[in-house]
Amino acid sequence: MRDRTADLLHAMQALSQLSYSPKKLGARIIGSAPKGVKNFLTKNCHSAKAQSNQAFSPHITKSHAMSFCIVLTTFPTAELAKQAAHDLLAARLAACAQVDAAMTALYWWDGQIQQDSEVRLLLKTRRDLLNALEQRLRSLHPYQTPQFLHVKADGSADYLAWMNSVLQPPAGASISI
Repeated sequence: MRDRTADLLHAMQALSQLSYSPKKLGARIIGSAPKGVKNFLTKNCHSAKAQSNQAFSPHITKSHAMSFCIVLTTFPTAELAKQAAHDLLAARLAACAQVDAAMTALYWWDGQIQQDSEVRLLLKTRRDLLNALEQRLRSLHPYQTPQFLHVKADGSADYLAWMNSVLQPPAGASISI
């Protein structure tokens, strides 16, 4: 049996390319969705209360549905990394933050090779939130030039739907329920 969450997200991507009536869509799709996806659809779609002659299009498009990334940064201590993680989570700029154990970092700075103990902070977010996340991170960071690396991340449909449901809505999304 195929994963209903993946099927539902695939259908949402396909439907986001079309205009269609809420009566044709019906509550059946949302009603049969798993709880996490149901919350995701409810938060990211226009109201099904719209008139049948109005176009209904989900705010989640292919670019938003699969545009997730992992951000890597480091802090001098675990306490500072946890404080930054908490702030970024509270601002809904990150869905998840992981603080690694201390490690040794070797790097060039001021023309010399330096060696310090650092803690890696891994953040999971959506690509459209990267600029806001970077600005907030820089305001929290003690380093003059903090590490800010990001890589595209793909994953299971249910995990990406969960991530999207806890992050700030995509820019320009108008949600009416």
